Amino acid sequence: MLKGLLNTDWGDNGHRNFLGASLHSFAHGAANAWNGKAVDNDRFTDNFCHQAFGQQNNRLAKALRLLGSTYITCGKTVPNKSLLFMSFFEPMRGDKAVETAQLIR
Repeated sequence: MLKGLLNTDWGDNGHRNFLGASLHSFAHGAANAWNGKAVDNDRFTDNFCHQAFGQQNNRLAKALRLLGSTYITCGKTVPNKSLLFMSFFEPMRGDKAVETAQLIR
């Protein structure tokens, strides 16, 4: 029996997420905490976009799912960060460049 839920938000290698990027996950956590058995995970993103933004079609939901899976396009996953994070936010110098090159192999 679920006694409670701690809904947190952690970005790659620490917290660097904008609130707007976290709203979907906060809503999903809240919905599951409130009544998890009633949550339709397959349609949650569509329902969220309809309720939060008045979406009448699935274009925004489709974009959110695509953006949420872009880290997979690198072909490699890294614990607690992604290659996209490393390339966009961390300077590519010395040991970082070597570390990234080794991860891609």
